[in-house]
Amino acid sequence: KYKTKNPKILICTSSLLRNFEFASISLITRIIKSLPNKPDFIGHFPSASKTYKNIITLKSLESYCNEFTVKFESDPDVSEFLKFDINMAFQINGVKGNLLQWSSMKSCLNIMQEKSLNQNYDYDWVIWCRPDLYYFNSLDNINLLDNNNYYSASHDNHLNGLNDRFFISNFSNACKRMSIYDYFTQEWYQDFHNDQNHLTWSSYYNKYVWNPEIVLKDYLN
Repeated sequence: KYKTKNPKILICTSSLLRNFEFASISLITRIIKSLPNKPDFIGHFPSASKTYKNIITLKSLESYCNEFTVKFESDPDVSEFLKFDINMAFQINGVKGNLLQWSSMKSCLNIMQEKSLNQNYDYDWVIWCRPDLYYFNSLDNINLLDNNNYYSASHDNHLNGLNDRFFISNFSNACKRMSIYDYFTQEWYQDFHNDQNHLTWSSYYNKYVWNPEIVLKDYLN
């Protein structure tokens, strides 16, 4: 188990800021205030999320953190991968929505790696979460966890996949996890999108299908 009582902790969050004025309250009370010390914060969001309300909410969140880095950027062009949706289970925004989420996570990773390089240290713990989560329970004492492990929530593991909305791990594992955009576009889809051993049977669709949670399970495995 990790013995440091004052670990360096980073909270990362990325993608659309939906209902963030409410979600941020639970992030503060259930996650940040449960930590042994103030974390650093990195957020990467699409330009569409740069609203007055979200800016005010981020300002409020900043007081609970040490170094606070936020970047708004236009969505990248993912058109070449929009055809990567064969056998995909229904998603409101289709494969494009997931590509943009993973791309925003990768941009968050780039900021994190640059910050680590400039500061000449790695974080003991990285907590990544989607910014639209609402937490009903407080985080366990992070000093009792083994930071060689990867921790995630057990619920929202659709179609036998793994939860892809929240994780805690060390810096090295976090860097790998946050690179899932490259894994999907360069490996997973070509190798597994039509492989029944990597899909799950859906009686609703009457065929084998996949979703982002299944991609994550394969990636972690």
